[in-house]
Parts: sequence; C-alpha cells; structure tokens
Amino acid sequence: MSDTSARDQRFSDEELTAYLDGENELAPIVRISEALKTDRKLRERIKHLSVDKDAIAKAFQSVQPTNFPAASRLPQSAANSNRSFNYAQMAAGMIVALGIGFGASQWMMHGQDQRNWRDFVATYQALYVNETLASVQQSEPKLSSELTRVAATLGTTLDLSAMQSVPTLDYKRAQVLSFMNQPLIQLAFLSDAGQPIALCIIKTQDAENSAIRYENLEGLESATWAKNGFEYLLIGDTDKDFLSKTARQMSDLI
Repeated sequence: MSDTSARDQRFSDEELTAYLDGENELAPIVRISEALKTDRKLRERIKHLSVDKDAIAKAFQSVQPTNFPAASRLPQSAANSNRSFNYAQMAAGMIVALGIGFGASQWMMHGQDQRNWRDFVATYQALYVNETLASVQQSEPKLSSELTRVAATLGTTLDLSAMQSVPTLDYKRAQVLSFMNQPLIQLAFLSDAGQPIALCIIKTQDAENSAIRYENLEGLESATWAKNGFEYLLIGDTDKDFLSKTARQMSDLI
C-alpha cells in the first residue's frame, strides 16, 4: 500500500463534502487543505465530489424572466422573490443533469428531482474503486463503536458480528449520509474479488415488508427490500448471481 493511498483515507466523504461547502465546523479544513498539496488521490476524490459551479452559472445566463409567465403578472417585489425561487429549482435540476456524485443530493431538499434515493446511491457508488476501501483497516472496537454510532442515527442497532458473517464480504466501515433531510447510512464492504459493495439503509414510511427485487442502476447490480420500517439497498459492480445470494444472506441477518 502506498503512502499516498494511506493518506487518502484520513478523511471521510462526509468531511470532504463539508470542506467543499465551506462548513468549517464539520470538516478539518486546515488538514484537508494541507493534504491536498501533496496527495494526488485526495485531489481526485475532491474532484469527483465537487460541483461544476461555472457550468451552472453559464447555464443561468441563458435563463430569462420571460420563461416564467406567472412571475410577470406579480408585483415587482413578489416577482423578484418568485424568480429567485425558480432559479433555485432550476439549480437542483441542473446539478442532476451534470451527473455529479451522491454528495449533491443534499442540494435536492425541495423535492424537485424525480429520482429516488436509490438512484443517488448508485451515482455515488459508481465512483468507488478497490483502492477506496482496500487501505481501510480498523480495529474491532473502533468498527463496533462506529457501527453503533451510525445505526443510532436511524434509531436502530446493528450487530458487528452480522456485518462480518458473510464469508464473501470484508466489512470495512460505516458512515452517515443524508437524503432529503433524512439520515441514510452506508455500510461499505469489499467482495472476495475486491469489488466495493455497499449496503445502504433508510427509514421508510411504508410499514409493509417487501421481498427482494433486483435492478441495474448506473451499470451496477442492486437488490432492494423493506423490513421492519427500513428500506435496504445492496449495490455493487459485480455479477447478479453473487449479489442475489449476498442480498438473501443480508436480509436474513438484519
């Protein structure tokens, strides 16, 4: 394992996204800035997670107020307010059109995008490669503590031994993400073939349990099921037979 790869894993995707957003209280801004000077892999991760703001700005230059006839009939102050709101709506749509990663879902809080949470997870997971997780090595106590903390954001508990009991998967880490202001947790694994696999969990309003269903998202095989008030998504760049078998094992364990 190279020194560069090891340094790259000092920061989670949550911290890097917060760094890009300028959220100083959520990210070690100074340490990330220093690491970016010498860490090529970290710069690549930042590039994947960042938004092409210049492209959005140029697209906005072609937007005219006449595109919003309802606003033209309002008093000037109300029209200005409504125009600003519509620009915000368009920004959300353009971010999706630019095909950025899962971190961009935090800009989609107003429900303007028609994709569901699984699509955003797939976009994010498509960025993962073996090197993203291969160098992640944590002690059992740290893995257990991290899993307990992450599961608590959903108001549930998860057993580390269950995460480690699927023989074809090597459990690596857990992290908290967000979709439409709802916590969404990601449990990351490497398959025995070295492929990144993610199990993502979110609360559901539907109390009904559902059987496993399969679909291809962003070129990745995925399996989705609902159980006890939660929806689960297992996804990775692997063959469907492997994912199907693993999904059945996971569904029985959790």
